[in-house]
Amino acid sequence: MSDIGVFIRGIYSTALTKIFLDFNYQIIFPSKDIQKRFNLPFQNDLLSKDITIKDRNDKQGISLKIKKQLYNELAENEFKTFPLTIDKEPFIVRTNSNFNVNDIYRGEVIKSSEQKNYSLIKLASRGKYHKSKFSTNVGYIDSFLDVGTKKIFQVRKEDYGSYAAELEKGYTLPGDLLVLLPDANKVFISKKINDPKERKRLTEIGNELLDEKNFGIICRTVAKFANNKEIERDFNNLENTHRQILELISKMPDFIGKIFSQSKSINFLFSFPFKKKLDEIRKEVINTISHHHTIKSLSGRKDTIKPYNINGTDLLDYTEDMIEDIRKSERKRIEAFYLEKYFERIQNGKWMNIDHRKLTGENIHLRGGRIESFIKKTDSPLEVKLRREFKSGGTYDGLDLPIETGDYALSIYREGQWYYINEYYSDEGKLKGKYININTPLEISNRIINYIDLEVDIVENERGERKIIDLDDFEQLFESEFISKRLYEIIKTLLSQLQTNNHSS
Repeated sequence: MSDIGVFIRGIYSTALTKIFLDFNYQIIFPSKDIQKRFNLPFQNDLLSKDITIKDRNDKQGISLKIKKQLYNELAENEFKTFPLTIDKEPFIVRTNSNFNVNDIYRGEVIKSSEQKNYSLIKLASRGKYHKSKFSTNVGYIDSFLDVGTKKIFQVRKEDYGSYAAELEKGYTLPGDLLVLLPDANKVFISKKINDPKERKRLTEIGNELLDEKNFGIICRTVAKFANNKEIERDFNNLENTHRQILELISKMPDFIGKIFSQSKSINFLFSFPFKKKLDEIRKEVINTISHHHTIKSLSGRKDTIKPYNINGTDLLDYTEDMIEDIRKSERKRIEAFYLEKYFERIQNGKWMNIDHRKLTGENIHLRGGRIESFIKKTDSPLEVKLRREFKSGGTYDGLDLPIETGDYALSIYREGQWYYINEYYSDEGKLKGKYININTPLEISNRIINYIDLEVDIVENERGERKIIDLDDFEQLFESEFISKRLYEIIKTLLSQLQTNNHSS
């Protein structure tokens, strides 16, 4: 058993917990469900969150924060002992992150709006990071600051792709047990510590440590498990770091860039094949219905299943809890019943949305469409045909043809397929051309078609001639190690097949 502590929260936590346990990591402060499923204590000998894993805001993957010393050790060993890499898991996709959570920068305001109450902050000098559509050198803050203002900022949430890092003014220093507050002068206790005796103990030791200091501290929830010596050790480490940061700030009054860093942030997107693998891993621990992670990540709280007037994720939880306690012979029947009800909404005339996720960080909500036909069979992938109608104006990407009044597209989306074809028609029904979108395998919920766009595509003109477009952008994904070698080779083979018309009509 290693002495590396991993803190995990979110919809993927059961499967990820098993993955990290299988690699001999220790899980610290697990949720009640995880404690029960793996027979784990809430608190063991480790108090340090060496690795923190949480859902991305969009639930389509995870954000990891790894202590810098540990990250460097893992890198020196080529991440052989780390389970989540694109070599080990070729169907996860990494987005670029230049600015790590809790990093401290001096930045300069380059754009702001008092009306919209925001400011864009330059965090790195020109040339510090390779400029591309997949990266950024700025952060943003939800407050107005005059252009040209130079201040100290801290990264609250890492950047991903070209999306700026979220910042806050000033900084705090989080330790394992305490958080140092440069602009306060008192002791704060975590609201999650309810025991009056424990609050009194932490307040007393905090006041002793702060005697004649010009900063404050927060006693984190985990501090209740630590003895006074451990708290004092964490305090001294934070005080020394704070002193070093102040010295660096004073020595470099005009410097724009990183002043202090203590962690590495990594952002992963999970494609449909990896979510399916997580389903199977979770199934080894607890009863898990097919499409579990697809439903959890793509179903909104307002997506109710009729006639039960309950959203799909809650009904999923209830169903999985129920089949835990019944005979195995009955489980498949109940699972099939749930999936039938969940996908019941897929009917002719119903609207489907399309989430076109890019490694620039964008989630482009493409013009959705109404279902023209569908195939729902238990022994074959789900398939949906959409009619998508367009407003006039602009041109079709790669075809150099105008989008005219009455134009529409017919598109077939087959679950698990690495591409889909848009057939563009005029108002009179004449085929104008085809656009073959290359992507990670298509994922279909009862309302959304979801995938990660892989930048390269194929267009076909009205004469049936095909050509590959934007291949350089796809090559950059591989060169930047955003995608695995295996995924890269799958797409290269697919492009060759599709370009010669041997793989589709």
